This record gives sequence, C-alpha cells and structure tokens, in this order.
Amino acid sequence: MPAATRSGSCFRCLRAGASVLHAVQADGSACVAGIATPTGGKCFKSGNADLYYTSLVNGNVLDFINGIKVIK
Repeated sequence: MPAATRSGSCFRCLRAGASVLHAVQADGSACVAGIATPTGGKCFKSGNADLYYTSLVNGNVLDFINGIKVIK
C-alpha cells in the first residue's frame, strides 16, 4: 500500500504475498492447514482489501485441530 493516499484513492494489492496457517501436531511436526492470499488486481479503497482463505484442511487435519485442548 502506498505510504500516503488521497481521500477516495485506491491501490492494487500485491499478488505475490500469502499467509500460511500451520498446525503443530502432537509429535512436534507441522502441517499446512490453509493459505490466505490477497485479492486480485482490482482497485480497492485503502484498508478495504479482502484476503481470500483457501483451506487445505482434510478430514484428518480437521480431527487434529478439533482435538486441541488449550492449556492455561
């Protein structure tokens, strides 16, 4: 995003970036649970660009994530 934008101006999202959601399994290994990618090249008002989340969770990974207990 530009450092400064005029009111009503827009910017194009970077398409090369992504966020990866990792799940750490009981044995310490990690697996990818999903990927969030920026929207395409359309023009968006600053601060209003959406991220699209693609789930890579299959039944086994979903069972693992649902079985996590939070330790306080």
